[in-house]
Amino acid sequence: MQRLVDLLESLPDDEPWHICFHYGDEYILSNFEQVDPSIYDNETTVIADVIKNISGSKVITPKNMIEFDVTTLSCVKSVDGINTLFP
Repeated sequence: MQRLVDLLESLPDDEPWHICFHYGDEYILSNFEQVDPSIYDNETTVIADVIKNISGSKVITPKNMIEFDVTTLSCVKSVDGINTLFP
């Protein structure tokens, strides 16, 4: 999973990506950063800026940040659908 964290962090800042979670939520996110591993005692927690909430909790709105564990992701793809980075 560290490779997925590294991949997300390597994406250009302000470039939006369509992120899908196993539990059904979907967002357009950008500016991925790994959370300091000492905070949660794991290396798979990431934060990102929310660009658009497609089908997630209504509490999460654009201009907010979202924190998630990469083990909960089901797909990472470009907004135009051409490039799929995960799976």
